[in-house]
Amino acid sequence: TAITISFRAPSAPNGQLTAYRVLIRRASDPASSTLLTQFNAQSPNTANALPFSFNATSLAPATLYQFQVQASVDSVATWGNSSWIGATTREDAPVGVPEPVFVSSTSTSITVSMQAPATPNGVIVSYAFQVNGTTASTQTTPGTVVLGSLLPFTLYAIRVSVCTAAGCTLSLPGFGITQAAVATGLPAPTLTNVNSNTIDVTVNGPARSNGQLISYTIFRSSSGANETQLATIPASQSVFSDTTVLPFVTYSYRVTLLNEVGSTTSPSASILSMEAVPLGLAPPSITLIDGYTVLASWAAPTSPNGALVTYKLFVNDSLVYQGQAFSQTLALSPATTYAITVVFFNSAGSV
Repeated sequence: TAITISFRAPSAPNGQLTAYRVLIRRASDPASSTLLTQFNAQSPNTANALPFSFNATSLAPATLYQFQVQASVDSVATWGNSSWIGATTREDAPVGVPEPVFVSSTSTSITVSMQAPATPNGVIVSYAFQVNGTTASTQTTPGTVVLGSLLPFTLYAIRVSVCTAAGCTLSLPGFGITQAAVATGLPAPTLTNVNSNTIDVTVNGPARSNGQLISYTIFRSSSGANETQLATIPASQSVFSDTTVLPFVTYSYRVTLLNEVGSTTSPSASILSMEAVPLGLAPPSITLIDGYTVLASWAAPTSPNGALVTYKLFVNDSLVYQGQAFSQTLALSPATTYAITVVFFNSAGSV
């Protein structure tokens, strides 16, 4: 933005030098000449000396200026002129860099347009587009650029750094949002036994929603088959209580998550429901072997509702056997009536 002008006294002043003045103009506009400075000539006037120097400041960068020196003598009312001589100011960083303008987007890209700076201050060597502070694309001309590898449904701040050889200027941010996409990273639900007839299914949010979440749909199967749709709950709800489970059954659950674009499915999670009091144990069968011996036999209950812990066999309320067998030989007295009962035990109770 500054140029130093130095000049010699004229070789043939043809009189007593009284004053000098310096004119300046842009080379691109010869009619724009203006007076830059004027000062008294020094004495004595020594031809070809270099006592005169002046700094022209507040100039535009990367601009060719032309300068002319004029001199006057006391006996002549007109000014003597030098020829015009040119000098170019150095380049500087651009001024007036506009922010990028949003054009369009996909779920993974944003397209923006960029105009040249109002005052380049030199030859523009690069336009570097920054996405959230990280350079994503560089080009040598303004125009349209597609910025890719972005995340769906995300607001981005986009700036551009415009550079000359002398420096760079960073624009204000422009903003763009990518379009929505199907949610990703949906984990399996968390399962919790409440009682023998209830399992709480807790849905876990996705790693990335990628859009407005709408609802979760919960599916259940048992023994890897017979999958049924249990319920659809709003995305704001996180827990569903399945109150239709049977005791001591392995169930698998999975969920699908719906957002504004589509749905995604989680892996399955499995759980063994809690045990309950067994049901449906028939009386034992009694087979007479001889006058002193009978065989008591029995079958498992129709609804064991849990794992067998033990059977207990009673004769007239007295425990005569405990174990996991299904029969027992009993030595009894002849011609005597006995009450023989069997009890099935699991961890939740007995029948």
